[in-house]
Parts: sequence; C-alpha cells; structure tokens
Amino acid sequence: MMMLKDTVIFRNKKFYSKNIGSYEGKRNIDTDNKIYESKYSAVYKEGMDIYKTVKVSSYFRDNFRLLTTRSKSYDEIKGNNFLKQLGINVHNIKYWGISPMSHDVNELLITEYLKDYLPVEHHTIAFREKGVLEKILIQIANDINTMASNGAIYRDLHFQNVMSKLNGQICWIDTGLKYLKSKNKINKKLQIKINVIKRDMLDTGLLSANEWNSFYDTLSFGKQ
Repeated sequence: MMMLKDTVIFRNKKFYSKNIGSYEGKRNIDTDNKIYESKYSAVYKEGMDIYKTVKVSSYFRDNFRLLTTRSKSYDEIKGNNFLKQLGINVHNIKYWGISPMSHDVNELLITEYLKDYLPVEHHTIAFREKGVLEKILIQIANDINTMASNGAIYRDLHFQNVMSKLNGQICWIDTGLKYLKSKNKINKKLQIKINVIKRDMLDTGLLSANEWNSFYDTLSFGKQ
C-alpha cells in the first residue's frame, strides 16, 4: 500500500512509498551527480545517500509489476532482508518508492552511502598492498557457500557487487537473488557464474593464480 506521507521528489519526479518503514531523510532531491548508469538503472550520490532509479523497459509490464511482487526493486529488497537473516553483511535500504504509470523511471531506492568501501573488482591492487585481498576472497567464497546452502544465488554475481574496506570487511550490494530448492541446479548455475568471475578476475590479470585458488578452493558450490 502506498504511503502518501512518505512521498519523495527526486529530480522533479514524485515517488510514493511502498516502504519498509517510515522514512526520515530528505524529501526533495535535485542532483546531477550520476555515478553509474546501465540500461536498467541509474545511480546518483548526494550527501551520505545513494539514489538508484529503475528504468522502464516495457511500459505495461513494468508498471503492472509495481502492483505485484515481481518488480525489480522488490527482488533487491527481499534479497537484502534474506542475506541479513543469514548474517551476511549488506547495505542498508532506507526507502523504496514507486512512480506509477511512468514512461522513463518508475522505482526509486535510497540506500546508505558505504563510506570507506571500495568495489573489489576495481581495487585489487590496493587490497593486495594492504595485505587483505586473500581475506576478502575467502570471505566472498564463504558468503557464496552460505547463500547456496540456503537455496539462493546472486542474480548478478560479480566482484563489482562486493564492496570492501581496506581492513578487509566486505559488504554486498545490488542484492537481487534467485532461489532454488535443488542443490544440483544451484551448483550448475553457480558453475556458469564462477566461470564468468574467472574470466573477469583471473584471465584479465586482476588476480594472480594463487589468489584465484584461495577463492576457488574455498567454494563448496559452483566447481567443475
């Protein structure tokens, strides 16, 4: 149910809360500080908050899904809560708003800005210099094991969606998950995703063979 008292205006577009609790942040935000964009979403930073707008790719389908549990943001919020219950560190989602019958963007997520965190994929050199890269890789593998043991895998599993501090403390973002009851199916799907990570991290030289082996050997799922 939409909560009109929790309306947020972002870049002159009004979003109505479908929310996870009352929202106490800014209600009118106008920023051009875009830090990421894909064909599915755009991400902005303002102060200590991150604003993610979800793009409409199919007008009737995407707006209809706002009324169901199949919207893109719902998946992320559900996965975020699921991982918290497993004890996996995830970012805090502060607000979920929708803009019904929109032609451009129809969902807004406001999340915490992860100060002092860096995406693992782009900062392996810094983590290696701090002596924490192996610790990070092992923790990522252990978290993947925990998810798989509980019937879930990341829809978009790559090391850009894992953030870490320079002390090795990691945090997962973009938490859309796929849930499967069959461990055999989980293993097969993870094999594909692990091969993509291998291509992105080992084959490009971002990880050494020994570093990759520390990650791969810790995995209980997704091996050939």
